[in-house]
Amino acid sequence: MNLPLDIFACGAVTAVGLDSAQTCAAVRAKIAAFSDAFPRLPPQEPVRGAKVAASRNARCNEAEWLTNLASRAISECLVPGNQANRVGIIINIPEEYRAHPALADGIQGSLATLLKEDWHHRRGHPLCFIREGHAGVLSGVRLAAGSISKGRIDVCILCGVDSLLNRSDVQRLAGAERLYDRGNPNGVIPGEAAAAVLVGTPGQTERPLARIYGIGLSFEPHSVLSSKYSQGRGLEAALSSALEEARMPESIVGFRVSDMNGDRYRVWEALFVQARFYRTWRAHLPSWYFTASAGDVGAATGALALVLAATGISRGYAPAQWGMCECSSEEGLRGACLVGPPRG
Repeated sequence: MNLPLDIFACGAVTAVGLDSAQTCAAVRAKIAAFSDAFPRLPPQEPVRGAKVAASRNARCNEAEWLTNLASRAISECLVPGNQANRVGIIINIPEEYRAHPALADGIQGSLATLLKEDWHHRRGHPLCFIREGHAGVLSGVRLAAGSISKGRIDVCILCGVDSLLNRSDVQRLAGAERLYDRGNPNGVIPGEAAAAVLVGTPGQTERPLARIYGIGLSFEPHSVLSSKYSQGRGLEAALSSALEEARMPESIVGFRVSDMNGDRYRVWEALFVQARFYRTWRAHLPSWYFTASAGDVGAATGALALVLAATGISRGYAPAQWGMCECSSEEGLRGACLVGPPRG
């Protein structure tokens, strides 16, 4: 990362909250929003999922639905006082291999077109798409830092939007025996969400929420799509890189924000990483598993992790001042981000 970045504002839309404040309060209170969210033909039972409460008009089709989610999260970041002259927007959207219905026409299809019409043409904000899964927004932090340091933009909105409650993802997860149901308690509960953070260089506002001190990215060769289980080497390397960039010791991490989603593969990886990396003696290391409230939110995961960490630190209810966000994409990308107080 070219420079430290402050988080100025957050936005989120999840099954447990229609804005970032509601979402963070619900996750803190351990409220879950699981229901029979996706119908299947008998004798199969409906899919348990975390569905965002919305009117039928907002769900005209998959592309418009994701556009509505992203627009709401981004708009929450652009409150009066947080708008600079040059605002960049980086949006992490569902990966190509998933064949998401919202992207049936490819990256130039309906979802991208609607997002460009909504933000680029109407408001003149530079727009960039990435498709890197759970850890994609953490990868986008590097892109944002580079653009800001080169003077191309003043601030940047990092957004992730996704919905796993569609026929393509449900069939894919069920076919791999990774979907949570009565016969498979170690499975994924699909969810849908959009989350966003507004970041910029320190000093642009008097009261930033938190600061990003280090980003670590790595690649896990034994991804969940392969035939082998992960030993956590990729995520361990990402964690080490984040602390190295921040020039901080491992002992400074006081809590974790993990995207562990209940899948047996991810449970094992999380256990291996925790035992191998966090070696400093602690009475306990609090871990926030937001998928227990909002389900697996796919491409929105990295942004939602930053929202939860920044909000907890700024409002003083986080277990410690320094938190580590950990994200693992299905295709192998691993990301880690050290978040701390804005004047650390």
